[in-house]
This record gives sequence, C-alpha cells and structure tokens, in this order.
Amino acid sequence: MSTSGADRKTKWDIVSEIPSLHGKVAIVTGAKSLEKADKAIKQMKEDNPSLARDDLLHPLALELGDLQNINTVAAKFAAEEKRLDILVNNAALLARPLDLDKNGISVSFATNHLAPFRLTTALLPLLKKTAAEYSGVRIVNVGSDVHLKLPPSIQLNNIADFNQSFGSTDSAESNLFRYALSKLANHLFSAELQRRLDAEKVPIVTVGLHPGYVLTDGANRHIDKYHSDIRESIVVRSLSPLDGALTTVFAAAHPEVWEKRDLYGGAYVEPYGRIEQPSEDARDPILAANLWKSSEEALQRIGA
Repeated sequence: MSTSGADRKTKWDIVSEIPSLHGKVAIVTGAKSLEKADKAIKQMKEDNPSLARDDLLHPLALELGDLQNINTVAAKFAAEEKRLDILVNNAALLARPLDLDKNGISVSFATNHLAPFRLTTALLPLLKKTAAEYSGVRIVNVGSDVHLKLPPSIQLNNIADFNQSFGSTDSAESNLFRYALSKLANHLFSAELQRRLDAEKVPIVTVGLHPGYVLTDGANRHIDKYHSDIRESIVVRSLSPLDGALTTVFAAAHPEVWEKRDLYGGAYVEPYGRIEQPSEDARDPILAANLWKSSEEALQRIGA
C-alpha cells in the first residue's frame, strides 16, 4: 500500500516545488574518483552558472572501499564546515561475485552498507549540531527494491552473515542476493537510525529509498557484462539518470518530507516520493538493532 506523494500530477512537480537551498551544506556520495567528481562539478557549473560564480561545489575525497579512512575524512569535513544539512548516501556497487576486502568482509556489503554506516555515524555530531540550530536536516540512504527478492528470515549478526554466499560465490542469483542483502541493510539502517534519533528527540529525518532502475553508464556496463541477453527488457523499464535522481532529490529537499516527517522518517520511498511497504525483514526492529550492533562490532574489530 502506498501513501503520500502518490497524488503528484507529474514528476516535474518535484522539481518545481524544491525550495532554494541557499546557505545549506550537503554531501552526496557517488563519484568513484576525484576526476569523476571534478567532471560532474564542471558540468553542473556549466548548466548552472550561479554555482560557478559563488564557488558552491567542491569534491570530497572519500574512498568508501577504505573503511579505516572514513573517520579521518569525516573529521576533516567537520573541522572545515560549520554545518551539514543534507547527507545523501548514494554510492553503491552493483551485483558482483563474492570477493572479500582486506578486512575479510564482502566487498559488496562493506561498500554498500558499512561505509555509509560509518560515514553517517561519524558525521552525526555535526548533523545534530546543525539540527539544533536549523530546521530540515536530512539523511538519505539510497537503497533498492531488490531487497524484496531476498529469501525470508535473514540474519545479520556478524561478519559471517555479511559474507553469506547464498549457495554460490559467483552465479547470477547469488550475486543478485548479495547485492540485495546490502540494500536490505541500507533500509534497516534508515529505520534504526530514525528510531534512535526519535528516542533522543533529535529533529532529523532519515529516509531510505529505491530510485528506480536507473540506466547510468555503470548500469550499462553491468548489463553488457552480465545481462546482455535481456538488455532490451531491462532498458525498457529503466529510468534516465535525470529521472532516477528525482526520488533522491525529493527525499533530500522537498518540503513535504519535513512537513510530514512523522510519516517519512525511517520510511521506504519509491519514485517519485511514494511511501511503499518494504519487505518483512526490512520492517523488523530486532533485525535492525542487531545489524547496528554487528556493524559497530565489525568496524571496531578492523579499527575503522
């Protein structure tokens, strides 16, 4: 059952209803290198000259595959910025074989969940400080509806659970399930973070979302490598990168999310702003609390 946002006349209502964000500070993860970040910033400045004139966009040197370095990056950002109004955890790896990072953790799970978990918790003091002075602070975690494909009764109590193979280290189904596991973790993190913020009476809204199937350059390469035989069926139901950004923009900046924060806080949102029902596991507060605990323990064990 969907609620709120469903009655929008068109997706472009979202764009027209976004207020000025002048004075706000935001982080959006996603660029795989400073070169790509610089390229994106250059394009945005060309499209919006006011951004270039006021020097409002800057790259953030953040390697999400290096869990030990995230605290350092967050501390440097907090030392240089007086506020943080919007944090969008957008970066993610698509389905891939089971490979482990230098810490012995699934690369998919480490990059897609543990990295944004560590970045967010490291920046929480600055986010809370901002929320105490200004309204509208938000944390947006970009997940996926692929979490709905997981078998039920998932456990996330330790690194072994993070590294589960789903029957194979490299098959189309097991690779998809590993990606789905990391996206389930994103949604559980959103819900648990909101519960903790509410318990502390901190006025921050956390939203988890599925942006749609977005045909980015990376998605195109992934399709060519793993799903070339069904490319046409994938493309026909995919969104352009511009359309794929709209749900994230809605969650990060639309007034409705703040005005109805009791509704959107910890919610699962799909294009273009509809609150939908996530999986049963994604709604399990015990699983969410266990994931928070096991995430902290894993990061502490590896010194991150």
